[in-house]
Amino acid sequence: MRAGMVSMVTVSLWPAISDGMARGELGWVKQASRRTLRYSVGYGLAVGAGFAIVGPLVFKLWFGKAIDVAPSLSLALGVYFFLLMWENAYFAVLIGMKQIAVPSLLYVCRSVFAVALMSFLVARIGAPAAFIALAASVCLFTLLPFRARVQRMLA
Repeated sequence: MRAGMVSMVTVSLWPAISDGMARGELGWVKQASRRTLRYSVGYGLAVGAGFAIVGPLVFKLWFGKAIDVAPSLSLALGVYFFLLMWENAYFAVLIGMKQIAVPSLLYVCRSVFAVALMSFLVARIGAPAAFIALAASVCLFTLLPFRARVQRMLA
């Protein structure tokens, strides 16, 4: 749900970025990209920090004693959420630039890697390993490659 709020904003930029690229308005596309990145990362940082800091308390109030969420799980969730919002900003710009094939392939690779890493880590570390694996897969397969691709296309 929290990520959906960012997606509602970034999806609406796809046609505008596409139009800007088609018209050769690279300056406008760069500005829209920076603004999208700033808002997405800011939102991701705020919500991610919220998960990390008050997550255990919120889950305790929400679920009562039925579920005990460890602080390490909330921290891992917060880090993952932050990285996901950062990645989403670059993804929105790539889609606006009509770059769909490579991001799609990278998402498949990210998913396969995350499942494999989770399978390995959960038995050794516990529940936080799920979000650690997701965060690692976001960094390796989408965030960093998306960032490099956007920067290269806007250079």
